[in-house]
Amino acid sequence: SRAAVALAEPFSGPEAARTANEDAWRSIAVRALRRTLTLDSADVWSAEQLEHITPYPYIWLAPARELQQLRAMATRGPLPMNLANTRVHLEIETGSLDSAAAALAILESAPAAPAIHDHLIAEIAFARGDTAAGVAAYYRGAGEITDSTAATLYGWDVFWIAEANELQQWQALPNDGVTRKAWLERFWTRRDLADGRLSGTRVVEQFRRWRLALKDYRWDWGGDVAADVSDEGFATEGHDSRGDWRPTQIDRHPLRPDNVENRWRALSRVIDDRGLLILRHGNPIALPMPGDASIVTEENLAWQTPGGRLIVGFSRVRAASERFGMVARNKPLGDGMVACQYDARLCGGYPLRPIVEDYSHQRETLEHTDGNAETYHDSLGAIVQTYGIPHGGTLIVVAVPARGLVRDSATRAAQRQFAARLRIEIGDSAAGKIVATVDTTRRWNTNNALSSDAWLSTYLTVPVNPGNWEVVVTVSDTAHTTGTGARFGAVPVPAFDGSM
Repeated sequence: SRAAVALAEPFSGPEAARTANEDAWRSIAVRALRRTLTLDSADVWSAEQLEHITPYPYIWLAPARELQQLRAMATRGPLPMNLANTRVHLEIETGSLDSAAAALAILESAPAAPAIHDHLIAEIAFARGDTAAGVAAYYRGAGEITDSTAATLYGWDVFWIAEANELQQWQALPNDGVTRKAWLERFWTRRDLADGRLSGTRVVEQFRRWRLALKDYRWDWGGDVAADVSDEGFATEGHDSRGDWRPTQIDRHPLRPDNVENRWRALSRVIDDRGLLILRHGNPIALPMPGDASIVTEENLAWQTPGGRLIVGFSRVRAASERFGMVARNKPLGDGMVACQYDARLCGGYPLRPIVEDYSHQRETLEHTDGNAETYHDSLGAIVQTYGIPHGGTLIVVAVPARGLVRDSATRAAQRQFAARLRIEIGDSAAGKIVATVDTTRRWNTNNALSSDAWLSTYLTVPVNPGNWEVVVTVSDTAHTTGTGARFGAVPVPAFDGSM
């Protein structure tokens, strides 16, 4: 093990291209280190080397086996800090929250980095559903960042969804907790405002998505990313046994009429392409697939976005193995008679290229956007308008069709009380701040039966300082079945002298 490690060093990151020397010795080193651990579970040096080669969230064994290894090692003596932190992560991922809390408690008296410790506290709190404690610990830890190790941990939270310019900003920041915390607050608040959600909502949702992606959509369940991250043998340029074209680089080949696959490489070595889109857009909708074994090798998923439903097909790189995850393709897969239930063009008889181009655009849209938009079963059909009041704030006027709150006409005619929920977020996306929030229920009492075309109206004022503000309004019934969202990009609130 020591000889192979010495010959393979310095190790490249799990996603990076390797030098020829590392390529020759890396697999030998990893397998020797694993073999050493099977002979002596207390060999801390070997475990630390494996963690160095593939630090969490990458894995050097299947998650449950790696956790078993670290648990066994912990019974022989205190774990080094990097392995102890990884153990807590793995307890959350594949163990239990009680065991995660117990493993974290062992570190209470150890000289752990406060930022990392508080991030682990936040992870456990979020997983338990304790939102307030999780958010408090998360930002407390962000304010304690003092080195690149802690900054990297917090960077994983935003890495999957941040725009290129945002990633550049994060990477350029000094490892100063005040600066890093302020940046993260702006990052998450900007997305809450874009989604029209209450402040603090998206960071909680992102941790939920992360747990789901790790649980069900890891790219490599065997942990051999540690030994060999190349696609040699199953993603080389050419054709596989089914005749599918599979370029080795995502953007190297232009779309061709017969290239319905587009790529065979996963975009990440941590989670597969399905998990990546879950991190961006939340839980997908599973679409019908043939009722046979192909469901384990191919899958079609859809996401409901503000722009409509978008569909992506996925398939495994090795049809015979479930060890590796799935990669995104350029059109739904499976039996055409099933696929044409949700797109008539897939029934056949249509030109292939326009279909592939359309689904390629859907995939690329999902891979380059993110959100946590609230969804409802039906549109409420409400009308919303906003106005700036000089030195007074914003005036929000809402009209709600009674038929949207109570769909059954007989029930609506007999009902005398109606209610709707209003949620209002006012802020500045560029600055990443929300300056006012309203979350309230409006109620109407009527003396007479309402006609089928009756409307209920209300208004409210929200004080804000002079300026140009984004206003996002969500109106829904109290049962959360029908809703309307409205966004106003720049509502001017002037001062009395007309200045902004």
